[in-house]
Amino acid sequence: MPKKGLLFIVIATLLGAIGTATILSADSHQGEATVKAHLTLYVGGELLRDGGTVIVASIPVSYKELRSFTGENPTTDDPDNTKKSELSSDDLLFGARVWGRVNFVEMYYPEGGTFGFNLVVDLNERVGSKLITERVLVGDGGWTNWKSGEDHIWPDVSTIYVDGPVARKSEGQLVRSVQGKIMNLGPNDFSYQGATVYIPTAEQLSEGTWGKFYE
Repeated sequence: MPKKGLLFIVIATLLGAIGTATILSADSHQGEATVKAHLTLYVGGELLRDGGTVIVASIPVSYKELRSFTGENPTTDDPDNTKKSELSSDDLLFGARVWGRVNFVEMYYPEGGTFGFNLVVDLNERVGSKLITERVLVGDGGWTNWKSGEDHIWPDVSTIYVDGPVARKSEGQLVRSVQGKIMNLGPNDFSYQGATVYIPTAEQLSEGTWGKFYE
């Protein structure tokens, strides 16, 4: 099980943007000679406008399997991604988009390697936008598919609060406590090269929390 990530907040002025963004990064540290996978999460839509929760589950897979994953990688279209200059040629840089009130993210990294992630404003919404994030919970977890019985193990889980005029910081703890029920309601899933994002609807959030989410 990877060591818990170190949290730091970096205030950055985005190139070409009027506003500023608070970029949250988390990293695991298991040695200097291992391969690292890094995921940049691009925040937009309702999540950027109103605030919300991003739950990031870091999952180890074989290096061969990780290299075989297909899907969109938004970092390829982001010339201002600072991680490009920080990672070595053997490391892996992935990207995914999050925009819902609640977002479950499964990010994958090579077994025996390390991982990291950060949140930035979406490429199409950077002008005038401000992003403030805070990691409010860290631990492990997972969920079981009630139909198939398959267990989804999440060895390392970070719960991130995205500040906004509508969202509440307590939502993250509520959603984490019932994540299995919400995931079994079948939220929409979006596959990226190194991650899968699940975004439940408002109806699923209400049903999954017995109506408490919108109280």
